[in-house]
Amino acid sequence: VGTMYYNGEGVAKDEVRALMWVHIAVVNYKEPRMKARAQADRDSLYATLTRREKDRAHSMARDWLTKRGEAHLMDLQ
Repeated sequence: VGTMYYNGEGVAKDEVRALMWVHIAVVNYKEPRMKARAQADRDSLYATLTRREKDRAHSMARDWLTKRGEAHLMDLQ
C-alpha cells in the first residue's frame, strides 16, 4: 500500500501516507527479507520528507496500529 501511495498508483500520490504504510509494514513483516525491504523504503522516504511530514506519518501509523491494539509494536522498532 505504501508503494501505491508513493507512486500514485490507483490513489492520489501522498508521500506522507506512503511513509505511514511503510512504518506499518516494518512493524508487521516477520520475514527478514521483506522487513529489510520495508526498512530501506522507509529510509528512502526519510531522505525526501521534512521533519513535520515524518512526524505526521509516524503519528498516523501509531493511530492506525492503536485502533488494532498493536501500537506497542512501534515501540519495539
